[in-house]
Amino acid sequence: MVPVKLSLLNFTSYGEGVPELNFTKFHLAAISGQNGAGKSSLLDSITWCLWGASRLGDSADQLVRLGQTEMSVEFSFDLDGHQFTVRRKRVLKSGGSTALEMFSGSANSPQAHNLTEGTIKATQQKIIDTLHLTYETFTNSAFIRQGHADEFTTKGPTDRKRILADILGLSHYDELEEKAKERSKEAQSQIQLKDVQLIEIESELSQKDEREKALTEAQEQEKSLKQQVAEVELEIKGIELEKQAVSTKLQSLQESKQRVETALKELSGLKIKITEAESAQEKYQQILSQKELITENYHKLQKVREEEKALNIKRSELIKVKDEHVALQKIITAREEGRTQAIGKLQVEIERLQTENERFQKEIDHLKNHADTCPTCGQTIGKAKNKEIVSKNSAVIKENEALITEKKSTIEIYKAKILPEQTAADKKDVAIKQLEEETKDYREIFAQVEDLGKYESLYARLQEAETAVKAQSTTITELKNILGSRQKQIDKEQSSLTELDKYESQLMEIDNRQKLREQVRQERIAKLSEVTGQVGEARALRDKTLQLQDVL
Repeated sequence: MVPVKLSLLNFTSYGEGVPELNFTKFHLAAISGQNGAGKSSLLDSITWCLWGASRLGDSADQLVRLGQTEMSVEFSFDLDGHQFTVRRKRVLKSGGSTALEMFSGSANSPQAHNLTEGTIKATQQKIIDTLHLTYETFTNSAFIRQGHADEFTTKGPTDRKRILADILGLSHYDELEEKAKERSKEAQSQIQLKDVQLIEIESELSQKDEREKALTEAQEQEKSLKQQVAEVELEIKGIELEKQAVSTKLQSLQESKQRVETALKELSGLKIKITEAESAQEKYQQILSQKELITENYHKLQKVREEEKALNIKRSELIKVKDEHVALQKIITAREEGRTQAIGKLQVEIERLQTENERFQKEIDHLKNHADTCPTCGQTIGKAKNKEIVSKNSAVIKENEALITEKKSTIEIYKAKILPEQTAADKKDVAIKQLEEETKDYREIFAQVEDLGKYESLYARLQEAETAVKAQSTTITELKNILGSRQKQIDKEQSSLTELDKYESQLMEIDNRQKLREQVRQERIAKLSEVTGQVGEARALRDKTLQLQDVL
């Protein structure tokens, strides 16, 4: 393995944007620097990329640069004239994941071939098989880790032998030894097989004459059986011809029977149709016999219906006028209530004024009899005050009487006023009485319509009867003619059905003979097949004997 290129990303102390290390630029190199500068990390990156191991063991998470969540290493090398590239990546997110890829050539080259297997384990094994190196062999031969210079010498004899064998390729000689042993075992098996085959050949050759005889006997038996099969097949063919002739005749008779059955069903249907047609004809005649009565009452029904129609219009108008009258009555009632209330208020006011006048008049009368005494408080008053009270009370009485007269006049006006709705209501009353008089015969007309209603359907049936009675007569005649024709056909067909049972029995007897001969044929064919197999086996044994004879 010759290193070619190394690319790092976030590996230990190396972050992002690290320049690619190109090993083709030098033949020998020394790496120097302070502790922790990343000298050993370059070699760890190669071992981690190729084998997933480093100085820190198998744990890759410790190799990720501090503060980063993923790292990757890509390493290219030449081996036996071919370039290979390995790329390994580790991501810490979501519990951690690792990716491993292997390519022939540069990974980014168009000519590169992806050699990555389906799993990391399989890809890792392919890398080991390609390099012929494990991590342990590499760290004990080409790469001596710091502080592990004596690692090989400290191992046990078995481990040192194994590591040296891996380095020197001594395992190849072990493989050659195993292959030589296998070849020797195969040769011994072939010799033993040949010995067994030789014994079998000698045994087969000793039965040559016996096998020739068995083949001849089997061939003769096969020939005889073929002749027997041909004979029985010829018999079966004759039976089939006989059966075909009988079947044809029987089929003709069965078809004739089917036609008779169909004709009988048709005959029954024709009789039913004739009966139905005659029944309908009778009903038509019954309707026609009532033609005058039906026609007279039908026309009377039309006339009464016209009257009913006119009465229905007037009844609708009557209902409308009554509804309008009810609406006017409601308005009149409301207006009357308002007028009554207004008159009541005026009467109350008149009574109040009259009471007030009576009180003032009593004061005046009191002052006339008691001129020096106040009518309200009883104190002594002078003539001037007396005169003042009388004058004042008289004026109030006069004013109240004028108001009383005015209010009484207003009441008379209210009482004398005629409401316009009342006038309209009176007119509606007149219209209602007139419409009621005009529609008083409605129930009688309605009863007549109900009573005469049946003549409408009777009149329709009468019209139908007048049209159909002649056609119905023609139909009955035609049906009877068809009935007679079908009866003649049935009589003719039935005369030929007397031989049907005879041919059915004959066909059954032929079927039984055919089954018996077919059974014989099958038995002979089975025997022939068995003997043909025996001929094949005898011929194969004979041919095998001849072949073995040629071998010797």
